Amino acid sequence: MNPSHPELPPPLDPSARGWAPPAAAWPSVEATGIPATVMDSRPCLSCGYDLKGLHSAGVCPECNAPVIRSLLGNLLRYASLDYLKTLKQGCLIVELSFAASVILGGLGIVAAMGSTFLLGSARAGEFLSAGAEALSATIGLVGWWIFTTPDPGLVGEDAGTSSRKVLRFALIGGAVFALAKFSLTFVPGFSQAARNLAFATTPGALATSGTPGNVTGTINIGGTSAVVGPGLSWWPVALLGAIGIINVGFTITKFFASMLYLRGIVRRMPDPALEVHVRRFMWNGPLLVTLGLLLCGTGPIIAFVLNWIIIDKVRNRLNATTAIAASPEMV
Repeated sequence: MNPSHPELPPPLDPSARGWAPPAAAWPSVEATGIPATVMDSRPCLSCGYDLKGLHSAGVCPECNAPVIRSLLGNLLRYASLDYLKTLKQGCLIVELSFAASVILGGLGIVAAMGSTFLLGSARAGEFLSAGAEALSATIGLVGWWIFTTPDPGLVGEDAGTSSRKVLRFALIGGAVFALAKFSLTFVPGFSQAARNLAFATTPGALATSGTPGNVTGTINIGGTSAVVGPGLSWWPVALLGAIGIINVGFTITKFFASMLYLRGIVRRMPDPALEVHVRRFMWNGPLLVTLGLLLCGTGPIIAFVLNWIIIDKVRNRLNATTAIAASPEMV
């Protein structure tokens, strides 16, 4: 070996496990106030190597990840600006889904009242109500899908992987259910027929004969007559009930998965007060939706507003974090 030409270390391979930008891409040790040498046992966020005794401005000898990256943690202020902008965009679209459900849901109620009073039928209201649910579910699916984009610069294990997958699965299921429900509103007489199957109170739509539990008759849906006989008269009701239970399952799964994902994002901000808010609402929200019905039915409305407030607070904190990440000191 020629002493005047010392051997250079091998270049970093971006495809290697745990690769991250060189330490020069991160804030300097002096700017962060971190000691020049790692004094305590600290695992590398990429490979778990004990960094004790290494220079804070150096790299991990096991995976070449910057030591300062592990000392700073996976805080969002050190994430890429593109990723932060993606989170902001997704969070904003999620908020728009809340607004869409309120506006279109209100229009549906007004249309139902108006059509019932003027035309004697609530079909227009049912159409707008189902449309509002389908539109808000679709917008929510797009927003949450963008908001749950994995961080390409995350070092170490991504704790939000499970909640992200579960949330996306529940969102797809809920959106499909809402769109199917909206599609059925185009079938003339479907909603009324479903009610008649359950209650058999409207003459003409369901003509029946026999005794309770042994009903025989016909039901008219869109001009098509279907015969329902003994042992079969309740299966449509059971089917609609099963679909409703599945939809409730999607809703519950989506709620808890979204709260777990939000808590992980808030931890990376970090905002301890907001994290406590999210954690409390994760358990208080279901109580408001169920037991809150006793409060003159206002519990679900309160839960909806609180959920919207949390999303809005997260978006505001993302705006502040993005401003910090874009500052000259961080670029």
